[in-house]
Amino acid sequence: MLIKMLDGGILNYADDNYFYDGCPTCDYGSEYINEIDITLVHHTIHIKTNQMYEYVLSEGQMIRLFLTEYDVIRTMTEKEFTDWLKAKLIEITHDEFEENFCGRIIEEFKVTEVK
Repeated sequence: MLIKMLDGGILNYADDNYFYDGCPTCDYGSEYINEIDITLVHHTIHIKTNQMYEYVLSEGQMIRLFLTEYDVIRTMTEKEFTDWLKAKLIEITHDEFEENFCGRIIEEFKVTEVK
């Protein structure tokens, strides 16, 4: 287990980044996509972001988030963690939005119960 929580924990983290080119001269219309899958004991979380010109999230941002908040995460239930993670990602993308006219978009934040 990567991080133990009150009623479960994080079992696995996987991410993938890919892009589609836009205009050959200015890259307008490009798509830079992050997909993150987090496996918990009782839930899975799928996150997808999409933005023009650059990726919304980096691996470094996610590592810093989990490491700096490690002690906080350990005191949460899985439900509290999913709510907290969604709020943190909105906070991260909102802060960046202030500096980026393209906007940073969380396209998907899907939580599924493991049966």
